[in-house]
Amino acid sequence: MYALLRREFIDWRDWRRVVSFDCRKLLVMMGGGDPQNLTARVIEAVARLRLENLEVTAVVGGSSPHLESLQKTANCCGFKITLESNPSGIAPLMAAADIAVSAAGSTSSELCMMGLPALLVDVADNQIQVAEELQRRGCAIHVGNCSVTPEQLAEALKSLIRSEELRRALAHNSRELGDGKGAERVVSVLRAEESIRLRHARTDDCQMLWEWANDADVRAASFSTADIPWAVHVTWFSNKIEDKRSRIFVAEDYQGSPVGQIRVDIDRREAEGNISLAKEKRGRGFAVPAIKAAVHQLFAEVDCDRVHAFVKPSNLASMKAFQRAGFVQTGRKSVRGSLALHFVLGRK
Repeated sequence: MYALLRREFIDWRDWRRVVSFDCRKLLVMMGGGDPQNLTARVIEAVARLRLENLEVTAVVGGSSPHLESLQKTANCCGFKITLESNPSGIAPLMAAADIAVSAAGSTSSELCMMGLPALLVDVADNQIQVAEELQRRGCAIHVGNCSVTPEQLAEALKSLIRSEELRRALAHNSRELGDGKGAERVVSVLRAEESIRLRHARTDDCQMLWEWANDADVRAASFSTADIPWAVHVTWFSNKIEDKRSRIFVAEDYQGSPVGQIRVDIDRREAEGNISLAKEKRGRGFAVPAIKAAVHQLFAEVDCDRVHAFVKPSNLASMKAFQRAGFVQTGRKSVRGSLALHFVLGRK
C-alpha cells in the first residue's frame, strides 16, 4: 500500500504542469462510462465556436458505449480532436492542456493540483457539492448537470477562452487548494502510528529545540509569545535535562528523523506536558502518537497519577491532538494572564 501511494505521489508531482495562459488545447473528461454521452455535447459545443486553433483531446473509458460514434464524430467535426481510450496516465494529458471540461468527480482534485482551469459538470448526486464548492472558492466553473446543453457549454467555453484573467484566477486559486502531498500525508500518518519512537533529549539537541521553540507558530501558541534569546535557552535547557523532575522527549519518525518534542514537568504525583512539532512535520499525523508514547514512557519512569495540558483556545491543532490521545477537557484556567483549556489524562 505504501509503495502504491508513494508512486502515485511521485507521478503527480513530476507531472505538475507549468501553467500556460494560451488557450490552444482542451482536455475533455466526462467519466469512464459517460452514459449520457456528454463528450459528444462538448464536441458539439466546440464546433459551435468555430475555433481553428483549438485542439481537443477527449478521454473515453473502455466501458463507454459511445466510442465508435465518437470516433465518427471526430473524423468529420472540422477541427483536430484526439480520442484517448483508457490512457495509461491522465497526468501528462492534464499537463499538456490549457483548459478542461470535466465531470466533477475525484478528477476535480487532480485538476486543482495541476492548476488546470476547468468547467465542471456534475454527473452524479455526490458531485454536486464538490462542483459548487470549487466554484465558490474560485477554483473552477460549475456549468450544471447532465442536462447541460451544447449551447450552454459553448457559452461557458467562450467566456473561459476569451478571458485570460479568468484562467489565471482559476489556476491560482486551484493550486492554492492543494499541494499534491496528500498521499505522502496518508503514508506519514500510517507510519507515524506504527513506528513513532521517543528518546530523551541530548545536549546536542539544544540548538534544534531552540529553533523549534522560536518558530512563529509555536510562539503564537505559547503563553509567553516573545522570542527566546539563545543564552536564556541554553541555561534553561541545561537545567531541564539535569532536573529529575523534568523530561524532554524527542520524537522521531520511522527514518529516525526528529519530528518534535514533548516536555513534561513533574510536581509530586502530577505532571504537566506540552508538545511542539518541527514546522515541516506538522499536519502529518505525528502529534497524537508522540503524545501517547510520551505519556506511556512517563508513567513507566515516574510514579505519577495524572498528566495535565493547558492549551490556548485558538490552538485547535494541539487541542485536537490531546483529545485524540485520550486527554479529557476538565475546564478552563488562566495561565500567565491568558485563558487556557485544561486537559487531563490519568494513569490507567
